[in-house]
Order: sequence, then C-alpha cells, then structure tokens
Amino acid sequence: MGVSSGGGGAGNPEDAGREFLNAAFSMDVEKARSIVCEARRGEIEEPSDEDRAALEAVEIDLSGLEFTVSDQTDNSAMLTVSGNVTMSMEGQEMELPVDQMFGDEAIPVIVENGKWVVCPENTDLLGG
Repeated sequence: MGVSSGGGGAGNPEDAGREFLNAAFSMDVEKARSIVCEARRGEIEEPSDEDRAALEAVEIDLSGLEFTVSDQTDNSAMLTVSGNVTMSMEGQEMELPVDQMFGDEAIPVIVENGKWVVCPENTDLLGG
C-alpha cells in the first residue's frame, strides 16, 4: 500500500493528536499538514531557519503527554492534551506543561476523507 501526498490522517482522535504534535515539534510541515483539516492546512507555516537550527539543538520527549477524547461521535470528537513536554539540551532537562504552551482548551478532531484529523481553532498550534 502506498502513501499518497494528499492523504494523511489517523485511525482515531488520539492518534491524530499524537501524530500532529510529533510533526509540529519535529517541524515536519508536510506531515503536520497531512494531519490537519483542510480548512486549517494553509495556516501551517514553514519554520524559519532560526527555529529549525534551535530545534536541532534540542531533544524533545512527548511521552509525558496524555490524550483524553470526549464528545466523540462517528465523525467528530474533542481532544484534550495534558502532561509535560520534556526538552533536553546540552545535558540540561526542562519539563514544560503542555497547557502553558498551547492552553488547556480541547482541540476539535474530525473525520475527513475517512481519516481523523485535528482542526484546531487556536492557530497557535499551527505556528501561525
């Protein structure tokens, strides 16, 4: 089975959120766009060279995040992300609560073309 460039998306709301945050923190714009709803896709911006250089010096661990799905129907859900993002650089480690980074509002997740994708109202999640 091949991967189409226009496709993307996940099998459930939690996976959609996890895949999106992994793509966002790794600055994988193509992957991030594939896991975001069509209405928000154009709001994902290419990171600056400075941002890319800064990220390359940092190791990011998202394993401390918890994803909670609520209000799920066949084609929509709300996803709340909690916990800490661990960032390591030059032997220093820092934990940042995800709600301080993105707020604590639930993120809408919808089904588009048969796959779950995030469709955040808060475009800060998109880098815009």
